[in-house]
Amino acid sequence: MATVSFSCVVTDLEAIESVLTGVVSSGANRLTAIEFLTSNLQAARIEARRRAVLVAQEKANFYCEALGARLGEVVNISEGDFDASPRQSEHGQSTAATADSDEKLGTFSPSSIPVGATVNLQFRLL
Repeated sequence: MATVSFSCVVTDLEAIESVLTGVVSSGANRLTAIEFLTSNLQAARIEARRRAVLVAQEKANFYCEALGARLGEVVNISEGDFDASPRQSEHGQSTAATADSDEKLGTFSPSSIPVGATVNLQFRLL
């Protein structure tokens, strides 16, 4: 059995169906990966980082309140990798990596590509 691999970039979302139909009608019998990306990835990651910091601060404030402590200054910031590019698996399910799990997303909407960030903040407690 011969295998031919190729990739293509489609910037017009309306054309995706006809491109895939053409690939299959040309003889392809297996698609192993479809990946959707955004041309605004840098801006989306900046916003995801901003939101991650806000969530970390909210959690820290919650824990301090529960402990009867006060939140001090940030003493350390670290960032983890977060690749949430949705990919179409061999079995036709859209998947994305998340910080907590490898959840199946089901049907994928190109208008909502998940982009995320993980951040660890260490605060001084007062």
